[in-house]
Formats: sequence, C-alpha cells, structure tokens
Amino acid sequence: MTTIAPTPKAELTIKAWIDTNIVDEMNELEVIESLAFNLPEGLARANSTGIKAVKSVHLNELQLLSLSYSKVQAIVKVNSRVSLNVSWDDYLVCEEVRQLVGESEEFTFLSLDTDSDFTLKIEFELLSEPPLVASHKVLSIEGEYGTFKFNH
Repeated sequence: MTTIAPTPKAELTIKAWIDTNIVDEMNELEVIESLAFNLPEGLARANSTGIKAVKSVHLNELQLLSLSYSKVQAIVKVNSRVSLNVSWDDYLVCEEVRQLVGESEEFTFLSLDTDSDFTLKIEFELLSEPPLVASHKVLSIEGEYGTFKFNH
C-alpha cells in the first residue's frame, strides 16, 4: 500500500468535518461525564455544548487505497464547553457527585458548565473528488480523567 504525506486538501477536508461534526461525535460516545468530571458511568449526564477551540489537528501519512480514495488517522485536540446535569438521586447515591457539587440542599436537578480539553484519535476514509469524508471511526478519546479506546 502506498503512503504519502498528508495533503493540504486532506487537511482542509478533515478540518471542515471537525467544524461541523465533532460535537455530535463526542456526545454520541457518552463518556464526557467520566473524562471531564471523573464520574462513574450511568450517573449524571454530560455533553459537549460547543467547541471553544480546535487546538491542533495532526494527520499521519495518507494510505492511498486508490487514485481517489485514501485512509488517514488524525489526532485532534479540542477545548470544549461541557455541561453536566445532576439529579438529586445522583447526588444522594454518588460520593463523586457530592464532592463535585459540594454541600447542597435538595434540588430537582443541577447543571454545571465548564471547559475541558479532549484528544481524539479518529480514522478517516477520504474521497478526493469531491473532497469529503467518506467514513470515520473514533479510535480513542482522552480527557482530564482518563482515556476510552473503542474497538470497531
């Protein structure tokens, strides 16, 4: 299989995909409460509400699958606005939630907003004409409190 250095067209195609899709992709992974807030899975609900900054996009060499089709892995570092929704039941059953929220009187639900850094490793299949992402899969996502790796 032939490999070449990443092309400007491939970089622009991936950056355009990131601008329009990365928030939804991160939310579908359902790991933000663990990575940004260090909470156990199944408690509370967190999601990305927007990207404040794409800090970097690094592409490995392109693998040419055909004249117009290639595969590449990207390391994408972003700073994201994240929101955490906590119920009173979450507060009662989870020490980590109580530590995060602090002493509190009873509430129905509480929302916390903050910024958090994430590093995603994503494999892209690119079509060169028209330039577009034909497919993608997230291989891993890393946050302040750990890393999740995905087997596809």
